[in-house]
Amino acid sequence: MALSIDEMSKEEKEQSSYINEEILKRVKSEPNGAFTTKLHGKEMLVTFHR
Repeated sequence: MALSIDEMSKEEKEQSSYINEEILKRVKSEPNGAFTTKLHGKEMLVTFHR
């Protein structure tokens, strides 16, 4: 599943179970990349390109 953060409304970002504030801040602070993080108790790989 791919999400374009710029195309999501604030409500969609808040309601999305795939994005939390920590992930959103990290994605916005870097131009592109990948990292792993725990989300809802599961280890997730997050990749992004802007």
